Amino acid sequence: MKLRTRFLAASTAVLAAALIAPGPASASTDTMTVSPTGEILAKGAAVNLDVTITCSPFTDPGGFVFDSAIGTLTLSQSVRGGKITQASGSVSVPCDGTPQTATVTLLPSSLAFQRGKAIATGSSALDGIITTATLDPTVVMLK
Repeated sequence: MKLRTRFLAASTAVLAAALIAPGPASASTDTMTVSPTGEILAKGAAVNLDVTITCSPFTDPGGFVFDSAIGTLTLSQSVRGGKITQASGSVSVPCDGTPQTATVTLLPSSLAFQRGKAIATGSSALDGIITTATLDPTVVMLK
């Protein structure tokens, strides 16, 4: 009896995981890229950076359609005296299989951004839930 109970519990857990887990969100064409340059605003109080996200809609087993993505960016830069300033921001784009470009405004948490190189990282997620693409650390020039 104990073995049967364990088997039923394990089978139920596997079935539940299969029904809940969304699986692959879309084809490998989902991508996220950033512009090679960012625009410094108000003497470094903010940076505008263009991000391009390509994603396809996905319908889960329950029939819910994920048809938009939230792209989140983080920008880091070494500034005065080797200190690091950092900012994060996000943008929402439709997922229809075509590249969607939007501008993300990033506000630093402490020190102002300066002209020069910075590192951008990020990811996009269907409806903010299912990660579909990541942005490897990318050097951008702030001007």
